[in-house]
Amino acid sequence: MNELNLTPKFKFEYKIDMSFINDFKNKTIKQINSIKIYYGSKCLRVCDLFKIKGANPSKIIITNCSTMMENVGKKLCDTHLTVHGNIGNSAALEMISGTLIIKGNVGLSCASGMRGGKLFIYGNTGDKFCSSPNTSREGLIDGNIYVRGSVGSNSIQRMRRGIIVIEKNIGDNCCSNLISGTIIVKGKIGDNFLEDSKRGTIFGSDKKVVKGYRKANDANYNFIPFMGKLLELIYDRKVLKGSSFLRYQGCLANSTNLTEIFLTRKN
Repeated sequence: MNELNLTPKFKFEYKIDMSFINDFKNKTIKQINSIKIYYGSKCLRVCDLFKIKGANPSKIIITNCSTMMENVGKKLCDTHLTVHGNIGNSAALEMISGTLIIKGNVGLSCASGMRGGKLFIYGNTGDKFCSSPNTSREGLIDGNIYVRGSVGSNSIQRMRRGIIVIEKNIGDNCCSNLISGTIIVKGKIGDNFLEDSKRGTIFGSDKKVVKGYRKANDANYNFIPFMGKLLELIYDRKVLKGSSFLRYQGCLANSTNLTEIFLTRKN
């Protein structure tokens, strides 16, 4: 069956909670058109706001998206969702499974409390990316995330598991209270990185990331090429380039911080 395509009928002036997409499962087009959602002070049908084409609710495309559209991919489960355009706050909030592809920038609190699945962002994220939502003390619980652009401040709080790849920069006060997981940052790193963290693995090229950490023995790490191949399978691109790294582990000022850091060698 053809994927389901949603296109706004007009430029939105009020914010829309896009989490109604989760109600599409096992419904016909007629039933989907009749789903009620709020727009401003009015309760309208989906078909009053969106043109809908196609027939497969497990594969959805949203075109001409705008920052007025929030909660895109909230609690997404077993669905392949592609979004064209910039979107508002709380994308992929508590996402469970499936794939969310965003071809634009995202607002605040993207991927907060994400539990699984794959998230691809081909733009920048706002602040509090992978932060702790109001309903939980955990940021990224699990999942695989790729960000082509930069990540805002106060992001990646209390990450428990998963892999995050950031092609550009990351802001201030990020990766605090890191519990586990792997983060790859290819660009510059802001201030107060890894504050009060416990464990986890960081790959980076900015020397700021290893300030205050203990340099480990100078050796070749054979697992890195294997990890690079695994990441290439997950993200369908080469995200961990090179095999020469300097390893650091343990914060000198905090004995409970055993975070492992691999700094890219400059050839």
